Amino acid sequence: AGAMAAGHEVRTAKLSEMTFNADFGQSSFRAAPTLEPDLKTFRDSLTWAEHLVLILPMWWGGLPAKAKGLFDRTFLPGYAFDPRQRRMGLPKPLLS
Repeated sequence: AGAMAAGHEVRTAKLSEMTFNADFGQSSFRAAPTLEPDLKTFRDSLTWAEHLVLILPMWWGGLPAKAKGLFDRTFLPGYAFDPRQRRMGLPKPLLS
């Protein structure tokens, strides 16, 4: 509400309403499963965003499985990072 009151455009994604297979499976990054429509929409919004706010519960000290699946399926090489280029031993980030 505060961001909208300040004149910013806000997009939301409700993880509980998103439909996708949270299991990345046994494939490699080169043969990653095709993104479902909800994941494509999330990724488009992520690319558009200047800031990201995550609000989610903790489950036994970690993220819920569906949230982990969202990250596993969305933050892929070539989109979120470049594994061929290293900075201090880590893949070069592609999202700002």
